Amino acid sequence: MLGLLDARPGDDIPWRFEDGELRLMGRAAGLRFAQSLVADLAKRHPGDWSSALLAERRAEAAGDGRGKDHG
Repeated sequence: MLGLLDARPGDDIPWRFEDGELRLMGRAAGLRFAQSLVADLAKRHPGDWSSALLAERRAEAAGDGRGKDHG
């Protein structure tokens, strides 16, 4: 079965839970699925995500606490 998923022992296997089923995917299918999720999210929430992420990481590295989730 691992051969069908393009996986070897110890590899992470992409998966999703859909319609009450756990679905395993090969790497290529997992990548396509992840890309479709990000593309859909980007359409619904346009903006400069990379700059926001970099600013958040720099603030965390500076230790000022901005960007940390204290929830």
